[in-house]
Amino acid sequence: MTSAIALLALSAHPRPAASHAEVSPARAPYAWRNVRVGGGGFAPGIIFSTVERGLAYLRTDMGGAYRWDAAERAWLPLQDGNAVSSYMGIESIAADPVDADIVYLAAGMSARGEAAIWRSDDRGARWRITPVPFSMGGNEDGRGLGERLAIDPHRPATLMFGSRHDGLWRSDDSGAHWRKVDSFPVGGSANRYSPAQRMAG
Repeated sequence: MTSAIALLALSAHPRPAASHAEVSPARAPYAWRNVRVGGGGFAPGIIFSTVERGLAYLRTDMGGAYRWDAAERAWLPLQDGNAVSSYMGIESIAADPVDADIVYLAAGMSARGEAAIWRSDDRGARWRITPVPFSMGGNEDGRGLGERLAIDPHRPATLMFGSRHDGLWRSDDSGAHWRKVDSFPVGGSANRYSPAQRMAG
């Protein structure tokens, strides 16, 4: 009987409902940072500027290009905004021999992938990307044997690219347009693909 009376008393005086005016805790903004991964791929070449001491670029076979930041003592990625996977295979880098701010990338992972010449006039902060008709092989055999892209030190707008698959190519307008040097005796390897075949994968 006593238990029944206690139960009736609790029913007559229900607990107050929780207030709907409670303020949810403030959400902190996301802080995005690069994650250092301890492995994967090759870094076949480091290219130093001949104009500015301490300015250097690094190319990888499948992880893009980097610039050395002396103040941070770290390699800074230059292609984080790139969405074309083939462009992360860097065949060659050329630092301008007159203007320290200008740098070029020869980007293309393999003969079947898309290829382009990247040009920056602010050390890789922004890029002009020019797709090219010749193949590259940033992730192919021999990627550590030296640079294939060169700049004429007397005429910095003139670039030469020695393609492993498609012979020698030349640009006289800072990489915006390219033509094949037909007089060059070596045409490249037999492992060649047309642009349509590259897109087909």
